[in-house]
Amino acid sequence: MPFTFLHAADVHLGYQQYGRIERYDDFSEAFEWIVHTALEERVAFLLLAGDLFEKRSLDPQTLLIAVREFERLREAGIPVVAIEGNHERTYGDNLSWMEYLNHSGLLYLLDCPRQGGGWRPLPWHATERTGGYVDVAGARIYGLRYRGAETGTVLSAIGDAIAADPPPDGLFSIFLAHTSVENYYDRGHSFARQQDLSALRRSLDYLALGHVHVPYRGSLGDGEWLFNPGSPETWSSEEWQFGNKGALLVSVDKTQKPSFSAVARDYPNRRPFIRIVQELDACPSPARLMELLELRIRREPAPATNLDSGSDGSPETRSPECESRPQKAPVVEIILTGVARFSRADIDKEAIEQLARRHLDALVVRIRSSLQEALASSAIDGDQQPRDVLERLVFENLIASDDRFAAAASDNTQIAMALKQMVLDGVPSGDIAAEVGRRIRMQRNQAAGDVPTAEPSEYRVDSHGGENQETAASQEGSPAGRDDTRPPTGRAPHADAEQDTLFGPASADSETAPPLD
Repeated sequence: MPFTFLHAADVHLGYQQYGRIERYDDFSEAFEWIVHTALEERVAFLLLAGDLFEKRSLDPQTLLIAVREFERLREAGIPVVAIEGNHERTYGDNLSWMEYLNHSGLLYLLDCPRQGGGWRPLPWHATERTGGYVDVAGARIYGLRYRGAETGTVLSAIGDAIAADPPPDGLFSIFLAHTSVENYYDRGHSFARQQDLSALRRSLDYLALGHVHVPYRGSLGDGEWLFNPGSPETWSSEEWQFGNKGALLVSVDKTQKPSFSAVARDYPNRRPFIRIVQELDACPSPARLMELLELRIRREPAPATNLDSGSDGSPETRSPECESRPQKAPVVEIILTGVARFSRADIDKEAIEQLARRHLDALVVRIRSSLQEALASSAIDGDQQPRDVLERLVFENLIASDDRFAAAASDNTQIAMALKQMVLDGVPSGDIAAEVGRRIRMQRNQAAGDVPTAEPSEYRVDSHGGENQETAASQEGSPAGRDDTRPPTGRAPHADAEQDTLFGPASADSETAPPLD
């Protein structure tokens, strides 16, 4: 009997992007749209191919939204079949929130654990609510949770096991996996090679993927076979160019050839992202930068809301109610690149933000830069700049290239130059660590408004930016005269944490992530 199902993935429910509650609501609305579409189309079941949630630990509000929407589907008699992605999987034997929803009877959570020396999907056990496959509404659905780098090997083994015990001829066969696939937006690090999927390709009708946030489809042989719907909301600013994504509505009729068709359903209420790239190579001043940016921003068209076809090349339909919805305020990303003929510190980021908010009604304005400051003019009034001045400028440019530290680039440059001089002077590593820690503590105290009496130091930066030793090198106790065989004084307390101020925290959030997560 013919039936339809909806395939979605990478909802990332609970993500409060940029710390804005509006973005939390955006991801919630995207999930609500998926459920609404399933109900409106009266599908036989809903597939969720991983990363329903943004993170392993949930706040109560996010859990309430998930339970409420799944209960709507349960009341309508629409089962949900899901797998865990990399964002929601817990460590060790701890119960995940996806497992909680599974044991609450709100969904079927599939996985194929290792059995003895190999991998084999087991049938669904209704009492224990575990299994590697389940039969629903004329379909046999297999599933494997996120397995990272071993995914390809595991899928190959499971494909061999399924080939040895294939699904009945009358059932439409589906496999759910959360993985990237070789040559499909894998950015050079696919978890599954195409040859790893060959056994599954021979045995199954449809490979339902998640993990890559870009919509795509492929054949690996005759006819389309693998499908990825993309994330309905924009999880990373790097996804700004992939406008049409949301879910796949699949119609199945085993009596026809081909036995199914998949139509992209674009999420109609996605918040727009606008990216503006401004080259500064020919920009002589910060004032000219503002003029160029205003021209660019004024020319920026309003984000399109009615596109004709899915970005994966498929036909596309939209929900009628989207036509009357007001356009959401966009997230605007301004990227400054090239070689600037002025200091980065002279760029008025607050004025740029106000410009974007005024002309584009932006919800969020993000300013990123990969600027380099011009070093070609190394002569001032015909005189060659001293080496220590040029050296300081190089250090400051390198440190200022990271927007997190641009505001304190001058102070951090002093630390870097002192560190370099101490290394050249053969100062023991323990003394170097103590000195760097001391300087960072002083920097933090000054930033907090608590300026202590300066601690003595053999290294300070003179008016030209070079290092000036307060004690003659030949004097006893100076770096050049001290006995380097004596034990070091040890590292500063919590040195690793303190050095994060200069070198960046290990967990720093980066919005340059690829559309693969």
